[in-house]
Amino acid sequence: WIDGVKVTDVKSIKAQGLNLADVDKKLITLMGEQIFHTGFMHADPHPGNVFVRKGKDKKAEIVLLDVREHVGEHKAYFVQFLGIISFKK
Repeated sequence: WIDGVKVTDVKSIKAQGLNLADVDKKLITLMGEQIFHTGFMHADPHPGNVFVRKGKDKKAEIVLLDVREHVGEHKAYFVQFLGIISFKK
C-alpha cells in the first residue's frame, strides 16, 4: 500500500499543506528525467497511477505506480515525437 492522493485531487493536495507549484515542478522534472536521462518512462500516467503525498521533509513527493515501460532503442524517435507535439499550436 502506498499513501497518496491522485495528482488531479487539488483539494486534497492543498489540504495536506502542499504547494501546487512545487507539485507541478516535481512532476515535470520527474517526467523529463525519465524521458531524457534514464530511458525508462511511465507509459500509463493517468491520475490513478500518479499520486502526491507529503514527504518526510513535509514537501510534495510524487509517487508513480505501475511503471514498467522502457524507451531504450526507440528513445530518439520518442524524443523527436515529443518535440513535434510540443510545438503544435
